[in-house]
Amino acid sequence: MGSDLTENDWNFGGNPLEDKFKLAFENAPIGMCLLDITGYYVIVNHSFSRMIGYSPEELTHKTYADITHPDDLPKNRKWFKDILEGKKDHYKLQKRYVHKNGAIIWAEVLARLIQDENAHPLYFDIHVTDISLIKELDELIRFQARALSQVHDVVVAVDNHNQVIYWNKCAEELYGVKFQDALGKDLNDVHEYQWIHPEDEIDSQKSLDTTGTWRGENKHRTRQGKEFIVESALSVLTNEKNQKIGILSVVRDITSRKMMERELKKSEKNYRSLVELARTGVIFMDITGKMEYINPHFAHLLGFKLKKLRGTSFFDLLDSSQEQKAINYLKNVKDGFRGSVELGFTPRNKTPTWALISFNTVNDAHEEHVGYIGIVMDINSRKGVERSLMEAVQERDEILQFYINNLHGVIKQVFVKDLKDSNHLKTQLT
Repeated sequence: MGSDLTENDWNFGGNPLEDKFKLAFENAPIGMCLLDITGYYVIVNHSFSRMIGYSPEELTHKTYADITHPDDLPKNRKWFKDILEGKKDHYKLQKRYVHKNGAIIWAEVLARLIQDENAHPLYFDIHVTDISLIKELDELIRFQARALSQVHDVVVAVDNHNQVIYWNKCAEELYGVKFQDALGKDLNDVHEYQWIHPEDEIDSQKSLDTTGTWRGENKHRTRQGKEFIVESALSVLTNEKNQKIGILSVVRDITSRKMMERELKKSEKNYRSLVELARTGVIFMDITGKMEYINPHFAHLLGFKLKKLRGTSFFDLLDSSQEQKAINYLKNVKDGFRGSVELGFTPRNKTPTWALISFNTVNDAHEEHVGYIGIVMDINSRKGVERSLMEAVQERDEILQFYINNLHGVIKQVFVKDLKDSNHLKTQLT
């Protein structure tokens, strides 16, 4: 327990200067207290009491060790011991106190030893500043810095003079320039950039001035001469007064993606040529049957021009007897059926046309059903052969039926004649 000295024991003999000192101590914005050489609190001011959550009286029954975070206690004890042994005349450190409610309070502590006229230690004069908010902000800044350093895109910030003030790890890797070499340099000295479309330079400045952001593509060149295409997202940096202090740029290397896009365009052109020149019909229609695309062969099959058919309904081209059959088939395809169907069309020349069609569903990026793509094969020739065969079979059946009917008559006559002859022979024998 500390020495029996409280605020009320401060008797300065009516000295106005010392009275002012007492008033300043009690109302100081920072925590102030006296510790005896055993570590007990002797007197504390209101700021320290509020900071730690204990009343001044409660604190006079505690040592500094009782309210210090366990992890900080070893270094605190060392500093305390060093001053008592004369190795130091003061110490200043950052430490954590444990509030009465269990919360952690970060503080900066300055301690000095008070001695008597014979240089014997009496008390420790302690000044305590709450830095919890500063620590939280510092931790937040460090977290943000770590996050930016680990992001897989280049993050660069420049001030109003285009000098680099931030350069993350990805920027180091992409441009081959270390943070310390880029910091403070003009961005144009770190790497070169070109506008893919000249008008983008003016548009970007207008967008930054009006909306504070811009997104687009550029060509960048490193100091080693390596070139690549990047996608850039720029944002205006402002201070607490909303004044512009620089530009933040998030850059992604899209060179590989651009090369793939070019190759895909080539492939798409080749595939389109194959579809356009295919000897089978190809159609794409939405879920209502509206035909968004048809190739020339399908139009030729029905005797229409391409422009005439595009945008029309698939069902309008069917023979009226085939419509329900087509609807049922498409429902089955949507439910997972994989197969084909024979459908009859009424083309421009009104001559019935038959086709074998195989449809598959088409889904968008969200796996929503948006339409059907179909392959159409002309089976008129096969249908013609089938009709000829059917006609031949029907003719054969008719001839056979004729022969059978005649044969029935002949057999009947022979049978009757044989029956008469048999009866005549029987009469003669008897």
